[in-house]
Amino acid sequence: MSKEESLRLQQQTQDKLLGKNLLNSVQPMRELLELNLKTLQNFSYMKPEQLKNLNRPDEILDRNVSLLFDNGHKAIDYFEEAFHILEKHLFALKEEAVKQTKKEIKRTTRVLHKGLKKRAH
Repeated sequence: MSKEESLRLQQQTQDKLLGKNLLNSVQPMRELLELNLKTLQNFSYMKPEQLKNLNRPDEILDRNVSLLFDNGHKAIDYFEEAFHILEKHLFALKEEAVKQTKKEIKRTTRVLHKGLKKRAH
C-alpha cells in the first residue's frame, strides 16, 4: 500500500469516526434538553391566587419551605437522571473507541507486515 493510499484510508477512517462522534454527541444533548424542559415545567411555585389566601406570615413561610423541599427533590432527581444520560453515552463512546482502536491496530499491523514482506523480497 502506497503512502498516499494509506493517508487516504486514514482520512476516511477519521471522517467516519467524526461523523459517528458527532451523531453520538447530539443524542445526549437532545436527551438533556428534553430533561431540562421537563424539569423546569415540573418545578412548583406559588401562584398569585395562592398568595391572597395566605393571611399570616407563618403560612407564607410554611408554603415557601414546602416548595423549597419539593423543588429540591425535583432537582436531585434531575441531577440523577442527567448523570445517568451522560454515563450511558460515555460508556457507549468508550466501547466505540475501543472497537475502533482495535480495528486500526489490526489494519496498521497488516500494512506493516505487507511492507516488511516487500522489503524481504
